[in-house]
Formats: sequence, C-alpha cells, structure tokens
Amino acid sequence: MGFSVSLQSFKHGTFSTFERSIAYNIFGNYIYRRRNWLELWYGDEFNGIFSIDDQVEIDGVSIERPGNQALCGLYELARLTPSLITWPEGCAVANTAFLPGIPEWLLEAFKKPPAIVHDAEDLRRCLQGL
Repeated sequence: MGFSVSLQSFKHGTFSTFERSIAYNIFGNYIYRRRNWLELWYGDEFNGIFSIDDQVEIDGVSIERPGNQALCGLYELARLTPSLITWPEGCAVANTAFLPGIPEWLLEAFKKPPAIVHDAEDLRRCLQGL
C-alpha cells in the first residue's frame, strides 16, 4: 500500500459535501476505469489510484500514490471547495477563507496547524516534508 492524500469537505465545523461535477471537471479527462478501481493517467504517466463516490454530492476524494499532475488537480479542487487536504502526518488548506469551517477536533488531531498552500508546488513541498 502506498502513500495516500485525501480532500475532505467541511463547513461550519462539520462534514459537508460539494457537487461531484466540480471534481469531475478537474479529473474526469484523466480517469481510467480498471477492474475494481480508478486510475489517473496524464498522457502516459500514472498519477495514482483515484477514489470518488458515484453520487451527485460527495464529501471528498482521495488519491493513493499521487503523482505531480494529480496533486495539481487536488490543489485546484481545494481552492474551489471548502475543504482540508490531509495525509497521515499533516494537513493543508488552499483557501484561508475555509479555515473557520474546519472542525476543531480534527485540527487538534494533527501536531501542527494546517499549512497554507498557495499553489500545487507548495502542496508538494508540504508532502515532501514528511
């Protein structure tokens, strides 16, 4: 099992959802269905195993073994939705306006406050700091 990064939607201190079409507009052209999972491919480059619910409203997405292009897409999604990007050792937000909506109990679960990322490169640097 490889490294995994997730995006979880929050509003007003509790879980929330957003329209699946927002995520699909970002990742849809790169999703390829395999037997029991979805993969992200950018050209001939594998960029991870993608998890997304098949509903109109979703609470987030996750990517196992994310590549650089997949992280760019995840950053873009985090800019557009009230959400927190998480990985086992940390978390980040792409829009500071969303910080008040994150549940306190979740923030307390991490050793450091969320990193504020201004672009996909910032997100990659945070993940490399593991």
